[in-house]
Amino acid sequence: MIKTIHSVSDNEKGIILITSLVLLVILTLIGIAAMQSTTLQERMAGNMEQRDRAFQAAESGLRAAEARFAAWGINPPAFNGQDGRYHSVSSPLPADWWLPARNPMQDADSNAVFIIEEVRSIEDAGANSIAFVPSEDFAILYRIRSRAQSPNTRATVMLETTFVY
Repeated sequence: MIKTIHSVSDNEKGIILITSLVLLVILTLIGIAAMQSTTLQERMAGNMEQRDRAFQAAESGLRAAEARFAAWGINPPAFNGQDGRYHSVSSPLPADWWLPARNPMQDADSNAVFIIEEVRSIEDAGANSIAFVPSEDFAILYRIRSRAQSPNTRATVMLETTFVY
């Protein structure tokens, strides 16, 4: 009869199984961490996309307001707090100007809401700059504010621009 000689002792028979299970657990943990990181990056990219879409819509609202000015010509309508037209003194801008009850104007292409505010002068006592005060040779300053939301309504962007007309 032939006798087989084993080089592995009886105490070492399960070490390969334990080692492979430990390596499998380590690889599983690395895979889970990589998936969580990828999911987080995907969410951040989605949020940036939504914010960018809201920004583009608000920018479109500003352009729609400028087009409205071009359509009015040299005699714009009264700035009396109606239809998104405010006067800085006689009809001050409410804090919640974008709500439908405040009658803001709306850009049909982007669903951005905007208002146009007539500003007679801008003074900032704390600033070192020269205050803007219109003269007879100079036109009136207007401030346009535009607000838009992303399609999923998770991002909101408000933009403001001023110009002399």
